[in-house]
Amino acid sequence: MTIITQLEELSNEIFLDILEYLDGYDILFAFPSLNSGISLIIYSTHLHINIDFTHCCHQIEFLSHYLKFYSDQVVSLQVHDVICDQENVIAYLFNRHDFSKLQSCVFYSVKSSNSKVVKIN
Repeated sequence: MTIITQLEELSNEIFLDILEYLDGYDILFAFPSLNSGISLIIYSTHLHINIDFTHCCHQIEFLSHYLKFYSDQVVSLQVHDVICDQENVIAYLFNRHDFSKLQSCVFYSVKSSNSKVVKIN
């Protein structure tokens, strides 16, 4: 006899542990519309957002849309200021969203070889 277990049947603790290994973009892309139980779990997890210069503009727009609902869960953010043909990505994100629980930020600039690390206490 074969027993089939679905993702939704995992305990909340195991699901939270799995989410800790994923990037915030991956979580918001893959899970929020599965069911209400998983959506509630996502609302209780910390998000680590890493946006690099290889992401396309539609992915930035996707993240920005979902961050309307999840920006207070973002605890770390890494972002390049220029992604594809879109400039000022950092200003774009911070003008649209309040990252109230942000603990760590890394800003990369294409015009400079230095990256800026901001540690928020």
